[in-house]
Amino acid sequence: MKKRKWAAALMSMALATAMISGCSVIKEETSQSIYQPQINPLAGQNISETITSNFYYVVEGENQLASVSQTIDVASGETREEAVLRTLLQGPPQNMGLASALPEGTEVVSVSLDGQTLNVTMNNRFLTSTPVVMSDGTVSESAAEQTAMKNRLALYAVVNSLAELDPFIQVQILVDKDKTGKGTRPTRLEVGLTGTGENSVLEPLGKNNDLLLTPKTAVEIVMDGAMSNDKQRASRLLSGSFDLTNAEALQAKAEQAKGSVDSYQIVDVSISEDGQSAVVYVDVTQTMKDGQSQKLYNQAISVKRDTGIWKVEVESIEPILFP
Repeated sequence: MKKRKWAAALMSMALATAMISGCSVIKEETSQSIYQPQINPLAGQNISETITSNFYYVVEGENQLASVSQTIDVASGETREEAVLRTLLQGPPQNMGLASALPEGTEVVSVSLDGQTLNVTMNNRFLTSTPVVMSDGTVSESAAEQTAMKNRLALYAVVNSLAELDPFIQVQILVDKDKTGKGTRPTRLEVGLTGTGENSVLEPLGKNNDLLLTPKTAVEIVMDGAMSNDKQRASRLLSGSFDLTNAEALQAKAEQAKGSVDSYQIVDVSISEDGQSAVVYVDVTQTMKDGQSQKLYNQAISVKRDTGIWKVEVESIEPILFP
C-alpha cells in the first residue's frame, strides 16, 4: 500500500483558527488544534506511548468494513488521533484480505478538537466522484450507488477508527474542496448518505456498525464465493491468513467432493458473551453428482475473530460446501 503524505504544515493555533473560520466553514474559535505532524512523525522522534486500538478497513471485493486490532506507537508530540489517522493512511496489514477504504491520494489537511467534537479536514480526493456520465447524459443507478457505497465506507472507516479512542466523541468530517486549506462541510449525499435529508450538510457523526463485517456476512461471503466458483473470494475469510494456497486447497476439495451446495438459508446466529466467537446455523440444499438432492437443517458453522476480523472455521464449513 502506497504511503500517503500528510498535507498540513506546522501552524500555530491562531493561524489554524483563522483558516477554518467563515460562513461556510465550521468555526473553531474555541477549538484546540491537535494536528501538525507529517506522515512519518516517528522518524527521529521519541515514542511517547504505545496503544492498541481497532482500525477499520474494507474487506477486499466486498462492501463491509472489518475492524483490525493493531498496536501502534505514538510519537512524542503526537496525539492518539494523529497516530490513528497516520495508520489509516498507511493502509491495513498485509496478507489479511483487506484494503484501505480511503481513495488513492487522500490526505489529511487538519484536525482540531472542539469540546467533544473532533473536526477532521480531508483533501478533495477523499470524495469519490460520480462515475463518468454516459452518452445520453445519465449515470446508471448501479454506478451511482457504487460510488455512494465507496464514500460511505471511506467516511465510516475514519469515523469508526477515531471513535474507538473515545466512544463519546463525535467526528465532523470537512473537505478542502478548493485547496485553500479551509474545510467545509460536505452534503450527506457527497459522503454517500443517500435518502432523506441527503442534500443537507453533514453533521458530526458517531460510530456506526451498519457496514461492519458480521458472522452472518462472513458466512455469506464464503458460501456465495464457493457456489459461484470464486474460490479466492470463498477463501478470503476462512480461518488463518489469506493467501493463494487457501483458494487452491478449496479448488482441490471441490473437485474431490461428491456434490455441491445448490442453495442455503441462514436461520440463526448465536454470538458468545465475550463477542469473540459465534455459531451461524444454516439450512442447506445439496445436489449430489448422481443427480440426487438432499436438504440439511440447522447446520452449525463456527466463526471466530482473528485479530478482530470474523473468520469462518474451515473444519465446520467444509462438510457443508463439499459433501
